[in-house]
Amino acid sequence: AQRMEEFWGSPLYDLYGSSQFGICYAYTCDKGVVPNGKHGVYHLLDHVALVEILDPITGQPVKYGEEGEPVITTFSRRGAPIIRFRQGDRVRLLPPDACDCGRLTNCWESGTIARYDDMIKMKGVNVWPAAIDDVMFSRSEIDEYGGRVFIDDQGREQVTVRFEFSQKVADPAVKQRILEVLPDELHERTGIHFEVEE
Repeated sequence: AQRMEEFWGSPLYDLYGSSQFGICYAYTCDKGVVPNGKHGVYHLLDHVALVEILDPITGQPVKYGEEGEPVITTFSRRGAPIIRFRQGDRVRLLPPDACDCGRLTNCWESGTIARYDDMIKMKGVNVWPAAIDDVMFSRSEIDEYGGRVFIDDQGREQVTVRFEFSQKVADPAVKQRILEVLPDELHERTGIHFEVEE
C-alpha cells in the first residue's frame, strides 16, 4: 500500500463489502489505508448492517484487539434480507476510538484481513499465510517469497520459505543478518520452525 501511495502520489483508500449483500459497509476514512506507515482502520457503517465479530469456534464475541469472523445482518435488504451471514474472513476488532479522525463507529484493522479457509496445518499447527506475510513483508529488503510444505526422506514434515531480496540490498552482511533472524521471527509468529533460503 505504501509503494502504491508513493507511485501515485496519493493516499490509498478502501471499501469493504460483499456481493451477497449488494452493499459496502466498511470504509477507510480520510486517513487512508496506511496512515503514517501503519495499519489504518475500516470504519463500519453501523446503520447499514449489524456486524458481530465472533470467535469461529466458540461463537462468542471477541474482545478489542482480538481476531474473529464477521457475522453480518443487513438492515437495508428487503426482498432478500441476510441474517447472521458468516463471512469466513478473519479480522482484528478495534475499539471505536482507534482512529483519531473522530468517528466513533465500530472498526477493524486494515491490511490484516485474511480468510479462515486459507489456513494450512503445518507440523500439527494451524498457520495462516497472512501470519507469514506479516513477518516477510515487514522488511523492505524482501521483495517476494514462496513457501513449501513437504515430507522429507525420513518421513518428517518440513516447511521451507524461499525469498528474494530487493535489488537495493547489495550488502552481504545485511543479507546474512536477515537470513539468521527470519527463522526466529517466523517461529515466534507461528510456533513452528521454518527453513529459510534466499
